[in-house]
Amino acid sequence: MKRLILLVVLWSTFAGYASVEEAPPQLRLEVPEYPPFTKLENGQPSGMGLVKVEQILKRANVNYVITRVVPNHKRALENLKNGAVDGFFLASRNEERDADAVFSDKVMYNNWVWVMLATSSLNPKDPDFRQTAKIGVILNNNHYK
Repeated sequence: MKRLILLVVLWSTFAGYASVEEAPPQLRLEVPEYPPFTKLENGQPSGMGLVKVEQILKRANVNYVITRVVPNHKRALENLKNGAVDGFFLASRNEERDADAVFSDKVMYNNWVWVMLATSSLNPKDPDFRQTAKIGVILNNNHYK
């Protein structure tokens, strides 16, 4: 079972914010396109992962904006590193992300399955499957690496 976790980096201005009179700073977030969890639909970010994260942010009374849907996790990480956004979600951990970002707790689980033609001779349980099988994955996510 693969876990998806919310990635949000809170800069020191968020951690030290205590004023009741001023509006809190707006947390700028984006999402990589990863249907059905996050996607662009009719020009707007949507998906079941977006719904879950928005519930969490609203419950925590976080002032946020979803700035855009980007093509993949690598682009989201680059935008985070260059200061275009404060964080992104949904993502799982890897060394590249850990070097520049801090992960939150899990927000949802995903059960991955193999889907193949009934006529396929491949068997994921075969010892040489990983070395010989050709599979499709979404570019620049952890499965790609």
